[in-house]
Amino acid sequence: HAKWFADLEIANDPKIIVGADLNYPPFEFIDENGNPAGFNYDLMVAVASATGMRLEFKPDLWTKTVDKLEHGRIDMIQGMFYSPDRAARFSFSAPTIVSHCVAVVRKNIIEPPHRLEDLARLKLVVEENDIMHDFVRQKNLASNTIAVVSQEAALLEVVAGRRDCALVSRMAAAWLIRKNSWTSLEMAKDPLLSPKYCFATRQNRRGLLAK
Repeated sequence: HAKWFADLEIANDPKIIVGADLNYPPFEFIDENGNPAGFNYDLMVAVASATGMRLEFKPDLWTKTVDKLEHGRIDMIQGMFYSPDRAARFSFSAPTIVSHCVAVVRKNIIEPPHRLEDLARLKLVVEENDIMHDFVRQKNLASNTIAVVSQEAALLEVVAGRRDCALVSRMAAAWLIRKNSWTSLEMAKDPLLSPKYCFATRQNRRGLLAK
């Protein structure tokens, strides 16, 4: 499909509109100069250089980015965690990385949870429509969970003492803890989930995904 049909399918597209999360470091974020930055952006620029595709980046809040892809207002998302439920709505590339999602709590106040039973006793916070938001809904933990606009906002809820535990990406948490000097936070050592991180398109964009 990639060899014979991908170029034909996307030949008439003047540019590929790429969606991204506004604040999901170190994968994707807006730098101090107001420009897109991070691992995903660098990877997409390299892909564009290798394939000759022209890209236009459209970063937004994560939940809005997912909605835009589902309704065809963007062509792809440059970084989305794979799950079987998501695969029913979107098509995924081979993974670019495997990431670990962990619990983050305040040091010396709450022990980092390692089991579902531990999570059920805590007030949780996640990024809206993140893979860990899916996780708490699947594990019947939604009643003690709130959803906020970003990984940073989730961690801030814990820093401020409004929630007991944030369920977030380990790499994002490490980056944000360092950036904001949140030395009061502690990450659990063992991941709760280790999903694959991929490019994602709508299911009718096989040519783009193959490219």
